[in-house]
Amino acid sequence: MFGIVLLVCFSAAGTIFVDTRLNRPVINKKRQIAPGGIIIFVVLTGSWLGLILLSTLSFWLTWLFRFLGTDRLFPLGPERIAGWLTLGLSVCYLTVQIRQNIRNSKKEKIDYNSKPIVSRSHLAAGNSLLDSLAAAPTLYLLILALAAAIFSYWLLHTSFHEADGYLRAGASVFSDLSPHTALTSAFAQGANIPPDYPHFAADGINYHFFFFHLAGMLVSGGLPIHLALNLLTWFGLVSFLILLGLLAWRLTGRRGTILLAPFLAIFRSSLAFFSFLAGSIRDSLQDQIPVWEKLLRHSHFIGDTPKEDWGLWSINVYANQRHLPTALAVLMIILLLQSDNIRSFRTENSSALKSWLTGWLKRDYWLTAAPKQNGQQLILILFLILLPYWHGSVFLSALMLLFCLAMISDNRLYLLIGAVIGTVSALLQNQIFSNSPAWPGQIFQPGFISENRSLPGILHYLLELTGILLPLIIIVFLMLKRLRFWIILSSCPLVFAFLFSLTPDVTVNHKLIMITIILWSIPISGFLLHLPALTKQRV
Repeated sequence: MFGIVLLVCFSAAGTIFVDTRLNRPVINKKRQIAPGGIIIFVVLTGSWLGLILLSTLSFWLTWLFRFLGTDRLFPLGPERIAGWLTLGLSVCYLTVQIRQNIRNSKKEKIDYNSKPIVSRSHLAAGNSLLDSLAAAPTLYLLILALAAAIFSYWLLHTSFHEADGYLRAGASVFSDLSPHTALTSAFAQGANIPPDYPHFAADGINYHFFFFHLAGMLVSGGLPIHLALNLLTWFGLVSFLILLGLLAWRLTGRRGTILLAPFLAIFRSSLAFFSFLAGSIRDSLQDQIPVWEKLLRHSHFIGDTPKEDWGLWSINVYANQRHLPTALAVLMIILLLQSDNIRSFRTENSSALKSWLTGWLKRDYWLTAAPKQNGQQLILILFLILLPYWHGSVFLSALMLLFCLAMISDNRLYLLIGAVIGTVSALLQNQIFSNSPAWPGQIFQPGFISENRSLPGILHYLLELTGILLPLIIIVFLMLKRLRFWIILSSCPLVFAFLFSLTPDVTVNHKLIMITIILWSIPISGFLLHLPALTKQRV
């Protein structure tokens, strides 16, 4: 089936590209090991880089061939030629790389009995990303992968599947899936390049649509539309949860955070249940109906904050916004890659502030002093360039997070290049695809969707929305000094969401708040696992 071949070849090409540009730690002479953490990271990073890059290339080639008039050759000529061309490019790249690896392996005589150069315990204490991933406990990662795979399948299959020849979408997702399936089908069958929204024809397209273009390529290649959308989202959600676990391990060094951080990110804290339970008890006393019966009959999303009945903050978002999990996976990859370039400015001869100020004039703080990291920088820049029309909110969050990280990093020039090219590409694509301006009339919109826009009102809204999470993150900030910067950093999307809006509907900012809550799950999980040790110290 052409769709499956496309999926496999794009992913494999990206995986080999990433693998050849990462400098893996060596344990035995002339032999590089690939522990579970590194294998998982390389496969997930490479798969999404290959899928996003090559499907984007196919889109622009299709537009070029349509401009050249290849529609006259045969139906959907531009789509078919571009699809075969990108597939051919990926196969050629795979062939060349595999032959080169075989040639290199024949030249090298591997000594499997040689003594280790680097021990696994030394890797665990290493500061580099790949050293850290090499020491990640494989068993924990496998447990997380299995749990994520089962959970993702249940969520996506129950909300959208085919039965008796009909596509069946859940009541909480059909409103978004209706235009999304139409858009996917248009890319697969309707020559929808230049792109247009089938539900809102002749008005351009204001939506980040490249995920649905990739799904359309799979449908055109023979996959049923529900399987194409579910498969990509399933892989995206599993990737996101695993990469979040790896990021938690990278930042805390605690095994339990690999499992706990993704769990806390998916099942967030909230006061919604308690307010709902109190209201149900009150109503049951008035209506003379048992409270348990009222709970069982309830069929809507709970919560008293504005628009919470939409399911803005529940796991329904991942089923509804099918392109969101894949973009979150890319965000985790970007943060993991960037973790190698954070450096301390404290020295013996000067203060941290003085070293930081003088660092702006030093070459090593703009171009990383480690040449072996150039491959990682290239991967990071490629993701930044490709992300804007894959998911705009995640791209905006990535820019905010990387801007803050650049203050203490040694690859500022690379980040600047990626941010500038990514932003320019976003603005250019907005001009090409959309008839509307890039910015809304009023960007400053304080308060998000809280009913009371004052500072106490916003804090009350956040407390009701996040429950125990808000006071707990303040406690963690006070007690765990080494995670304070991460807490401040991950709060940037939330602060932006409550001050500004780059879209006409400020509700779209809920994804920025979700990203902050997701990133907060890392210090929270580290604190909870550190709690027994803190208790013993107090005693």
